[in-house]
Parts: sequence; C-alpha cells; structure tokens
Amino acid sequence: MYVCILHAIGLTCEHSCMLQPALQPAHQLRINVQCLVHAASSPDPVRAMTDIHRLQLFPAVFTVPPDAAAKLPSSWGAPCVQLIAAAKATLSAVPFQEELSKEEVKVALLSALLLPLRALQSQGKKGKTVPIVPIVIGESMKWTKKYATIVQDIHTQAPELLTVSQTLQGLGSEWQDFAPEELRTKLGLAVRQLKSNWRLGAVAASLLPLSSAKPLGVDSAGADASESESYSTSSTEGLASQEDTLASEAARVACCKGLESAVLAFKLDKCWKEAGFRPLLDGQQIKHATGAKGPEIGKITDELVKWQLAHPHASQQDAEAWLSHLD
Repeated sequence: MYVCILHAIGLTCEHSCMLQPALQPAHQLRINVQCLVHAASSPDPVRAMTDIHRLQLFPAVFTVPPDAAAKLPSSWGAPCVQLIAAAKATLSAVPFQEELSKEEVKVALLSALLLPLRALQSQGKKGKTVPIVPIVIGESMKWTKKYATIVQDIHTQAPELLTVSQTLQGLGSEWQDFAPEELRTKLGLAVRQLKSNWRLGAVAASLLPLSSAKPLGVDSAGADASESESYSTSSTEGLASQEDTLASEAARVACCKGLESAVLAFKLDKCWKEAGFRPLLDGQQIKHATGAKGPEIGKITDELVKWQLAHPHASQQDAEAWLSHLD
C-alpha cells in the first residue's frame, strides 16, 4: 500500500540526511531512506500515516490541485490521521458477525483517512467542478478507479447511515418493532448503493460525530483559518482529543453494531441486483396493471423497490395489491 503512496512524493532520498521537518519546502526535502522503507513495509498504517504527518509531508504525499489546496488549513493531515486511528480502533473493537477481509479493512481505513476531504472540489476541465478524493486516490496513490468509486460511495452514504443509527437508538430496545417504513427504506437504499461494502459504510458513519470529521475546505476563509489554527496545535503523538477518545469509542462501536443488526433484522444484507434482489413485478406487469409507459414504468419500479426494502417478506401478490393503491 505505502510503496504507491510514497512513490507519489517524488522527492530525492539520500542516506545521509537527517529528519528535520519543515526546514525546507516539501518539494525540496531530502527524506531519510530508512524512514520511507519503514513506512512502506510497516504493518501499522496508522503509524505510517502519523510519521508522514509528523514530517509535514502529508500535502506532498496526498497531493491536491492548487485551487483546492488553497482552501485547506496548513496542517490538514492532522484530522485525517485522527480518523484513520479512530477507524482502526473501531475495527478492532467491533465484533461484526461477518469478519472483514484484509481488503475491506484497507478500504475502510482509506475511507477514514480521506473523510475530511469528502466535500472538497476542484475546478476541472471546461470549468466543471470535480471531487478531490478520486484525484488523491487515482493520481497521488496510484490506486485503481474501483477504490475511488467505493470510497466516494462510502462518504456519500455515511451521513444517511448515521441518521438511521441515531433514529434507531432513539427508539430504544424495541427498535425492530417500531422502526418506521421510511427508515427501513433509507437504510435499504444506502445498502443498495454500497452493496457488500455496507459494513465499511457503518464504520465511516460512526466517525462522523468526531470533531476531526468536519469537512475541510468548504467554509468561509475565516472559518478555514480557525480550523488551521486548531489543527496546527493538535499533538501528532496524541492525535485524538481526550473528548473524542473517551466519549466516542463506545458510541462508534454501538453505531456499527446497531447498523449491522438492523440490516440483518430487516433482511437488507442482500438487497442489491448482484446479490439476487429483483423487483417483484417487471415492466410488463407494471404496464399491464397501470397502463404506464416509458419513463413512468421506471419511476414506478423505483417506488416498488423502495416499498420492497421496507417489506422484505412481501410476495408478488402483495406487490400487486400495493400497486393497485398507488397514486
């Protein structure tokens, strides 16, 4: 993983140099080879990211276009490292019913690392704005487009999953009996988007209440300056605040476990096409029952899918009855 990351630094490395961060601009630094070898081979990605941040190399490793970089605080790597550390702790603490693979853990940590950049955009070709996260993953890290797509989906669905989690917690121990239909639909739609990565989405959702998860580069200039000051005074050895560390770990675990329990209880763990999920009525059946044509059939099918997500045990006859009452 880190060979690709460190390759993106593009710096001259010599055995004779000392580790003296911030003595020169990042593009002029000569980095000790042993430090880079340690980061590249370390089994501890949090330590590797901490070292890169401590050396003030984060902006050089995870490069963003100049217009986006101008919106970021000078020490924007600090919240990223806080979040990957929190994600690792969460993954270690959550007893998921299905153990995550090494690949899934890698993606979960990557999603956490880049979570503060999720709203940051850059001016692309022909004046079109483009998100920064795929640029970092594809151009800085040299990872394939697949990872960029998965991470973007996780970042998009994490707020939806957090809302579901908070609502379920508010329902108390009888959440399974009192969860409203629209909540089950919301959860199902998030799972459909994330597919088999929905547990990774739960981990990202659990991180959002942390102060370090605040989106960077989207506030006014004054707010950005305030964030910069706050992050610059953060300790890189004790990266998470005491409040975040002590008050939120149990909440993160509860969020992940609660979402997993809800997905399984509501029979949503296989609710996407590739897992075998299909609408109970096809286009011809909808057309015959309603007289709908063209795009109208697609809209009704979308509504049918939402209804099915909230009624996983429904039969074709149930769907026909639902359709007959559809406005």
